[in-house]
Amino acid sequence: MHDTPVSQRSAQDGFLRYSGVISLCHAATAEKVMDTKTRHSFPVYESPDYVQWVDAGRRVKLDSKLADHLSVKVYRYCSLAEALMILRSRSWAFARPSAWPDVYEKHVGVELFADAAVFEKLPGYVKCVSLEYSSEAMWRAYSSPGGLVRLSWVLSDLVDVLDAATFPEDGKIYLAAARYVEAPTIRSEVARVKKMGAKQVSQEAMRILMMKRFGFASENEIRICFFPAKKHLGDYCVARLPSDLKVDRLLIDPYLPSWQARELAAMFTKDVKVPFPVSQSRFDTVYDSASDKMKKRSKKSDP
Repeated sequence: MHDTPVSQRSAQDGFLRYSGVISLCHAATAEKVMDTKTRHSFPVYESPDYVQWVDAGRRVKLDSKLADHLSVKVYRYCSLAEALMILRSRSWAFARPSAWPDVYEKHVGVELFADAAVFEKLPGYVKCVSLEYSSEAMWRAYSSPGGLVRLSWVLSDLVDVLDAATFPEDGKIYLAAARYVEAPTIRSEVARVKKMGAKQVSQEAMRILMMKRFGFASENEIRICFFPAKKHLGDYCVARLPSDLKVDRLLIDPYLPSWQARELAAMFTKDVKVPFPVSQSRFDTVYDSASDKMKKRSKKSDP
């Protein structure tokens, strides 16, 4: 893979400046956002030519770029069904890359991880979390008529949960920051691997799965991947989670009507009985609340 072109670096610099402005806006209402060090470290704009892995548990391998950021929050924007699976059933489903519904990313999955492909025996089962506290792009992209929720963990806590989880068989779990590169870089790497082959080791397969198109950098993802030691587990792999999920908050889709959000909040607190705060995200209502306060002040000052 080649060094990042000057034109792309300029675009990336602009995106980082934009991200910084958005983060300052979020900081006014967020309970905790990324510190300056973390914000300047992610998203990662480079090819994963060489990745250093750090042992973070009995079977968890952590991308060294994350090793100094274990205290930051990470977020899973997910459907109600997935949230209930995690919180009520203590289970989490991971998808094989060739089964991904995303037409952009499925190219890598089908070309390299499907049956008879280079990594057929190392399919990997993937889940993603985000470093973005309250992302318009994430809420909009994954929202549905039934609503969306966002679960949050401290990264070190999520590592502990994954290390304690029970998968269908033994294997390794990798957590890595996504590497955002241009689409032609991904296509050329896929072509190279198909032609030349690759070492049949989980670290090489994970290196490929870390690449994402530059246009998706706003998702600021951490990829979680389980590689089973022996068996091919089909298109999906379900892990049993420990009783202590270490989730510290649940936010409900800011674009749902408030009455729907109230019903969902009641379901999670009264029926599922989650032990952490549940509320509707105020990402899109902060301005309205401020405006209401200004109106009240204005009325008090009227003669």
